[in-house]
Amino acid sequence: VRGGVRAVPRPGPYAPADEELIATINALPAKVEALMADFDIQNSLVRIFEALAAVNGYVTAQEPWALKKREDPRLATVLYVMIESLRIAGALLSPVMPESGEKILHFLGVPPELRAGRRTLVFGRLPPGTPFPPEEPEVLFAKKKREQVVKEKAVKQVRKKDADDATCLDIRVGHITAVAKHPEADTLYVEQIDVGEPEPRQVVSGLVQHVPAEALQGARVLVVCNLPPAPLRGVVSGGMLLC
Repeated sequence: VRGGVRAVPRPGPYAPADEELIATINALPAKVEALMADFDIQNSLVRIFEALAAVNGYVTAQEPWALKKREDPRLATVLYVMIESLRIAGALLSPVMPESGEKILHFLGVPPELRAGRRTLVFGRLPPGTPFPPEEPEVLFAKKKREQVVKEKAVKQVRKKDADDATCLDIRVGHITAVAKHPEADTLYVEQIDVGEPEPRQVVSGLVQHVPAEALQGARVLVVCNLPPAPLRGVVSGGMLLC
């Protein structure tokens, strides 16, 4: 997105290609919310990444690098459409991929008041002139080499021999015994959850801007327990909180 641009540009009139992507992005929150209401996390992520693929196709077709080279004023519109599309996708990713979602919003310079809430998930809410942070953005979803993709497919085929799709997730009802703010991330909670094991399981979730801590304290929730432990901003999470 950057390429020497230090703030969100002001768009001009939208072309048909812009309006097509804007319609796709504006329809995305309702689709994701409906799937999440049924706890269909996998397909909600599929819809988000389909939208990101549409953004990628839009960028390829519009060639902002060529627009910049010939100093075409349409560059501002193309960049704004791309930035706003990524903002909404990043906000929708945050509850299930908090680290990646938060990084997208951070590197786009999205202010706190536009990082949560259904009203923010409408194209055009990010004000032109919003500054980007000074540091250069990092690659979040790098393309995989063909050899890596082939290897991963082979591993998945082996795993399918050992388990049906319906038994791949170990989902348990848990009781949240403690909730604290993440020491390094304002949008993350660190929960201690009793899922019937000798010790409470520690889970990091991106629910700060969606659910108050007092509502989580003592709540019964669904927890995916067979995910490998993963560090989220320096704190290890041993599962995924579904609701």
